[in-house]
Amino acid sequence: MTPILLKADAKTKIGWLSECTACEVTEERNGVYELELVYPIGAAHANDIVTDCYIKAKPNQTSSNQLFHIYKVSKPINGEFTVYAEHVSYILSGYPVPTVSASGNAQAAINAILTAAKNQIGKATGFTAATTDITLSSSINLSNVSARAALGGVEGSVLYTYGGEYEFDNYTIKLHKSRGKDNGVRIAYGKNMTELKCDVDMSASYTGIFGYVKTDDVNLTSSYNVTNTSGISTRILVRDFSSDFGSNEPTQSSLDAAVRKYAEDNDINSIKASVTVSFVNLAQSPEYANIAPLEAVNLCDTVTIYHKELGVNIKAKVIKTVYDTIAEKYTKIELGSARMDMSSIISQTVKEATDAKNIAISSKSEVTAAYQEAIANATAAITGNSGGYIRLNPAENPQELLIMNTADASTATKIWRWNLSGLGYSSTGYSGSYKTAITQDGHIVADFIDTGILTANIIKAGIMQSANGEFSFNLETGHIEASDINITGGDINLDGGQLSVLNNDGYKADFSGGMVELYQGAGTGTGTGTKYLSLYNSLLGGKWYATIASPSYTLGGVSSGGFRIGTSTGNVSATSSWNTDFALISKDNARFRKKVEVNESKSVTSGDAIGFICHAPFGAKDISVELGAKINAHGILQLGNNTDGTTPARMEFYSSGAGGAGMALELIGSSVSGRIFVDTGGIYAQFGGGTAVKLA
Repeated sequence: MTPILLKADAKTKIGWLSECTACEVTEERNGVYELELVYPIGAAHANDIVTDCYIKAKPNQTSSNQLFHIYKVSKPINGEFTVYAEHVSYILSGYPVPTVSASGNAQAAINAILTAAKNQIGKATGFTAATTDITLSSSINLSNVSARAALGGVEGSVLYTYGGEYEFDNYTIKLHKSRGKDNGVRIAYGKNMTELKCDVDMSASYTGIFGYVKTDDVNLTSSYNVTNTSGISTRILVRDFSSDFGSNEPTQSSLDAAVRKYAEDNDINSIKASVTVSFVNLAQSPEYANIAPLEAVNLCDTVTIYHKELGVNIKAKVIKTVYDTIAEKYTKIELGSARMDMSSIISQTVKEATDAKNIAISSKSEVTAAYQEAIANATAAITGNSGGYIRLNPAENPQELLIMNTADASTATKIWRWNLSGLGYSSTGYSGSYKTAITQDGHIVADFIDTGILTANIIKAGIMQSANGEFSFNLETGHIEASDINITGGDINLDGGQLSVLNNDGYKADFSGGMVELYQGAGTGTGTGTKYLSLYNSLLGGKWYATIASPSYTLGGVSSGGFRIGTSTGNVSATSSWNTDFALISKDNARFRKKVEVNESKSVTSGDAIGFICHAPFGAKDISVELGAKINAHGILQLGNNTDGTTPARMEFYSSGAGGAGMALELIGSSVSGRIFVDTGGIYAQFGGGTAVKLA
């Protein structure tokens, strides 16, 4: 078929592109669907071929003509230019879906996506969903994605949830449980095969699966064996299913079902084959007219590949076709194991990476979220790639390998260069700069390096920062920033070093030399830089505070050295005087508001209970004053000579007992004693144990 050029409305015909020299359509299973056309610069309608127009062309030998949207037109080379166009379904990539939820079958989910896109752009998308043969009932819940990504390409998409194989027929979206068929087509060397490239991989083939769930609360295992049709030796896949159940707690029966389903869905016993075949399509040959229906090969069909000399006799699925729309024949067909959708690839890759690390390190180790995301992003980028050009430079005597976004190194903006000096990537063209590189002397240059385990002799860095930004360590200045630091079961040893904590108000805590020293910083009071210690709020409760300060420290113009206890919040913040202190004990004096209560912590049955003692040495003597009590409401105040153990003077206060209520003063010496007392009867004097004499 001759391609047709249409205007941007995809309806109005401009003309036939009959002078094109090449036109090929490439389609992959659940993947790329693009057209590439080569056209002479002086041919008819050459000036009309611009971006945003459409080309109608035949994409394969069974589908109707399809619309392809022109997104790029290259510069002319050797009198021709190349046109790049995507299938019209790619328009859905430009339709945002802020949120979509749907339950039921796949068709209901697709319709809900189209409705959400319609509501967002304010008009119908023009796309419809055909009836699907997938009977699975499930649900989707997505937000902030494009309509095409919601169909397939992100976790939770329709393709991720329901499975299947897409067929885009212009504006009609078809999701098949299995798009292709097995018509018994056999591609054999000497019959219709002209070229065969085959890569057979048995590394992912197993005869059974051992699944397990291991959490803090659950420890379950399950085994399931499959029919060994591949002929490989016994080989069991070990897989962790702990994260497969979401918020539901797994049981033995649910684990058994999950293990069995995984084995069936992933065809774990199959030998993975990647086959590229070039062949003559016998369906279009006159001598094969009677069997033409059996020789028609389409995307997603299953065919048999046979090559006696190479020992190849396998069944494989058509996963990619390249169709010459002018000659109406395939130029290349790629076969292999069914390609998973993007989300499945990402999920499986992360799971395999996690399992590998758990086995290599310990069962308790986990791949971090950042590492998983890096793996997912890399997997998505690489497996989702399409397009690009590989060139040997120079072609006649290659010295390097080039992978570029255009066919010409002079026009390429994204380019990989691999030569004797190393491997590098540039986003600014062939001449660089190469900000991602591995050089022959062992240097790696990269903006980001994502890895599971890094082992090194020396790590040189400026700033080391946690993934969430909560912790950073400046290796050049020694500055550490952290929202929280916890040291469990360890020691901090400072040998000749210093550890200090300084807040924004200038207060500093110094933990060095086996001491704890707290300082007032700048901006508060008059004692800048002097030592202090304050306890308040959580330690003492409410507004209580206790302060220990150096004798030279002043606050609010009032000397505040010593030990203080109070309840003033203002005093804690150093904004008021100390008039509300309840206690002040300094070097020279002590002051207590209200009262001081002391108590001998024993039962007083006889003698004196001393509650308060004040003493000081005078020369060779240690003189003390004692304040206490006796039984029967009897208080004492006495002067003691602690050196020789005597009591030279004593004062008593009493309300009952001998003498009645009153007060007495005793003078006690080595040879003389005297007593003066006052009671309800008057004033009396008594000396040397004689009779008391009433004085008044």
